[in-house]
Amino acid sequence: MEVLGVRPRLLVFSKFFWPEGSGAELATYLFIRRYLADRFDVVVVSGTDKPIIDRGCCRYVAWNVLRAGFKPAEWLLFAAKLRDVAKLIRWADIVYIPSHTLLPLAPIVKWVNPRVRVVLHVHNNQLLTYTSIVISDVGPGMRSDLLVELYENGSLLRALVSGSLSTSQMLYWLALLYSDAVIFVARRQLELIRKYGVRLPLKKAEVIYNPPPSAEVRKALSGSCVYLCWW
Repeated sequence: MEVLGVRPRLLVFSKFFWPEGSGAELATYLFIRRYLADRFDVVVVSGTDKPIIDRGCCRYVAWNVLRAGFKPAEWLLFAAKLRDVAKLIRWADIVYIPSHTLLPLAPIVKWVNPRVRVVLHVHNNQLLTYTSIVISDVGPGMRSDLLVELYENGSLLRALVSGSLSTSQMLYWLALLYSDAVIFVARRQLELIRKYGVRLPLKKAEVIYNPPPSAEVRKALSGSCVYLCWW
C-alpha cells in the first residue's frame, strides 16, 4: 500500500538474475517486471554481472559474494560481508528471497532489520533435501542426497560430503521461523512438503504459479541437458 505517494521498498536477494540461471530466475524477472515494479521501489542484489534490467524496472547491485559455488560457503560469506548490504536491508520494508540456496539468510535479515517482512519463494524441494530433489519411493533424507549426488556427478566423495551436509536442512527450517510468508510454485510441491515435513513451521503458505514467458523472452541454449526431478 502506498502512503502519500511513497512506494513500499522491496529488496530482492537472488543468486542469479535473468538471463543467467533457469526457470526460477526467469520467474523472478517476470514477477518484478510485470507485477512488482509498478507497486514497489525495487532493488535487486545478485551475483550476475550482466543482467537484463528494463528501464524503470528496478535498481541493481552485483555482489560477487552470491557467486560461491558451495551453499555453506555462500552463507558464511554473506555473514562475513554483511556490512556490504546491511544498509539496504535496513532500508527495505520487504525482503524477497526467490533463490533456494539463499533461503537460510532469512534469520540474518531479521537480525539486521527486525521490522522487515521476509518472503521466501521456493521453486523446488530444497526444504526437504540438501540436493532439493526427492526421489520417488525413497523420500527425503541422507540416502536420497547420497543417491542424487552419486547419479548426477559419479563421485563417491562428493556424495559422501553432500550426505553429511543433510543436517544443514535445519537452517532451512529455521529460516521458516523468521519468514512472514512462503510461496510455492505448485500444489504438488506443497503436498510433498506437508507429507514429508509435516512439522515444518510454515506460518503462511501460498501457492502462486509462475507467470508464463512472453514472446520477447529469449535465451541462448547450451548443448548440455538440464533436468529437474521433484518426485
